[in-house]
Amino acid sequence: MTGPQTSLYWREVNAWRENRKTAGLPCDEHARHELHNHALGRHKSSKDFSNRDFDLVLGALRAVSQPGNLKAQLHVDESEDKRKADILRACDWECTTLWRLGKTTLTGDAVPAYIGGTCRRINGCGPDEATSAQLAKVLGALQRSVAVARKTNPAAAHSLDTPGQPYASAPACTVQPPPTPVAPTSKPAQAYSDDEQPW
Repeated sequence: MTGPQTSLYWREVNAWRENRKTAGLPCDEHARHELHNHALGRHKSSKDFSNRDFDLVLGALRAVSQPGNLKAQLHVDESEDKRKADILRACDWECTTLWRLGKTTLTGDAVPAYIGGTCRRINGCGPDEATSAQLAKVLGALQRSVAVARKTNPAAAHSLDTPGQPYASAPACTVQPPPTPVAPTSKPAQAYSDDEQPW
């Protein structure tokens, strides 16, 4: 768990203990571990909680400390799915950015396949089986790919960064920098035959 998650966990545990104590129910360490077992289906220390574990235990604690607040309990249950959906949307956006930077194969059905392949390569499982933490690694990899693509295609990156550019209708890799003006010379350019090329 992160620092803020740990703080929230212990606040919720204290509220759970107060509620149990008022009801004359056990609220010792054994009872807290039993709650973990019930919420997760197995014993697990709070120090080893994943985000999903944290959400499930938080929901179980709130079911006791806030029995009338169904919204708080349901919000916890949905939060891991929401995190995953938000990260997958961000992954989709990074793929769109890659397309605009010249990776023209990333269109239509290729985007979910690309995200899925990246997820399997990094985590050994597809996006449906991955946790939000695993999907965050996929997002990080895609963001690094975008950073590399920006360096290798500066004209397209400039187009992305310029407000009002109509890049949505065509891949950004088709955007060329404006031609450099050539100063007129007093002497006309010399023509060479194929065997006389100066290079």
